[in-house]
Amino acid sequence: MIVIEPEYVSESPQVAAPTAPRRLAWWDGLLLLAMMPVLYLTSAALVGAVRSFQVALSHPGLSRSELVARLNTPGVVFAASALAQVLLVLCLLAWTLVRLRGRTRPELGLVVDLPPVAWVLAPVLALAPLVLLPPLVFAAQFLGEAPDVPLERLIERASFTELVWFATFGVVLAPLCEELIFRGFLYPIAARYVRGWLAIAAVSAAFVVVHVAQTGAYWVSMILIGSVAVLLTWQRAYFGSVIPSWITHTCYNAVVLGIAAAGLSGQAILKLYYYASSFRALLPGQWNL
Repeated sequence: MIVIEPEYVSESPQVAAPTAPRRLAWWDGLLLLAMMPVLYLTSAALVGAVRSFQVALSHPGLSRSELVARLNTPGVVFAASALAQVLLVLCLLAWTLVRLRGRTRPELGLVVDLPPVAWVLAPVLALAPLVLLPPLVFAAQFLGEAPDVPLERLIERASFTELVWFATFGVVLAPLCEELIFRGFLYPIAARYVRGWLAIAAVSAAFVVVHVAQTGAYWVSMILIGSVAVLLTWQRAYFGSVIPSWITHTCYNAVVLGIAAAGLSGQAILKLYYYASSFRALLPGQWNL
């Protein structure tokens, strides 16, 4: 009699080879950069339409030129900017969730497990770029260049309520949105293709270009924003998180808005810098700025 032995079947489950986690690619970054002007124009159109409807209801007899003049207000610009950044961040988060299948936190740098030095250093570094401000202002005055900053002209026309909204947006909303966009989304893409300081320079350059609408061609503001961008991106690269750069960004905007609220002009900042760095600070009657 022939006995057929049954084949031995292993009871251990077959483990599939681990697949590499999904990463954001270069075309994700290009898609985000292409979405920026589209969302800004869309937000401006939406806010303008809502504002024009409100003005038309309250002042039905206005001509078209008068209606356009009422729409060209700092409040409309601030609202359009805030709406554009919120929409951009929402699209960014949704796109990242779909592309990475839920691995959003580590890819965007939403990491809170940081060394204590990161939490201590973040607010202190907010003052570092301001060291460049007095020499830059002095150089601009020495060259006879008057500052021509679109954002400053906009703030000068703003009412008190509009300034409150702008300060809230600049301190609370703008740093969070910009850190998620530039240091959270764009930096890991740049670091995947270029290493070290090249990735930091690329992201910082994109940050400066986006802020040209605020600074205009005034090189002092561009250099200052560029130094801030390099500092924030370096924090993202060193700590692997956007939390320190977000804290620094928030504190920096708060200090800058505080200086603006105090009404310190360029000449006043130079005097303050000069007196604080010399024995004149100890003498009475030297603080008439």
